[in-house]
Amino acid sequence: MRSLIMLIAALVLSACQRPSPMWGIEHPDWFETTAAPSVQDEAEVDALWQSAPRCCGADVVANNRIFYKACARAIERQSEDEYLVVKCLWLMQNALDGHQSARLKELIMDRYFTHKDSLRNCANCAPGDTVSRIATELASYYAAVGRLADAISLLERAIDGRSIDTSPWVRIESNTQLCKLYLRAERTAAQRQRINNAQAEFLAMRADPTIATRYGEFEQVCRIIADDEAGQQIERSLTQPR
Repeated sequence: MRSLIMLIAALVLSACQRPSPMWGIEHPDWFETTAAPSVQDEAEVDALWQSAPRCCGADVVANNRIFYKACARAIERQSEDEYLVVKCLWLMQNALDGHQSARLKELIMDRYFTHKDSLRNCANCAPGDTVSRIATELASYYAAVGRLADAISLLERAIDGRSIDTSPWVRIESNTQLCKLYLRAERTAAQRQRINNAQAEFLAMRADPTIATRYGEFEQVCRIIADDEAGQQIERSLTQPR
């Protein structure tokens, strides 16, 4: 009887606990053999991220694995700290490849779509930047593996749902990527109108330095969506076999 009571109690406790944000993610083979420090909050996550090279060096792989494990353990302990969880899930992907990296992005899009960045130590950021950038990255992955419709749907959802609180430079990059996806699909009238609206928005903002440096690519790619002869000529030149 006592064993039965203990089993019931364990089941009730398990049912009441919030599922871990890492639910469904299988850690890589190197996870258990990697030693990593403990991080307690977003500030310590940032400090660990900035403490070692993240590109272009011999130790980058090891550094990113250390960061991954430190963040995974932090998420297990502090799953209620949304700032820590989202920051970790986003940066942990640097230790992973392909499908595994995409799974972390999908967790953020599924569970934290409305997340707002803390903007700590970032004067030119906006609350929706992280989610919007992740959506663009994940859409690129979907398109690369043949899931074009999913890529377009995801990016349209992110632009519609988060543009209001996303920085202009992130918005123009998202819309440029969306135009590239549209080039590979049959465009609808609604999609053409979406791009026309984006063109009007960014043309009016072209004096903004963060827009000016990205406007050239946006204009070249996105004008193709318009039904004009110049756009059709550009489309033929960009899509013909090389």
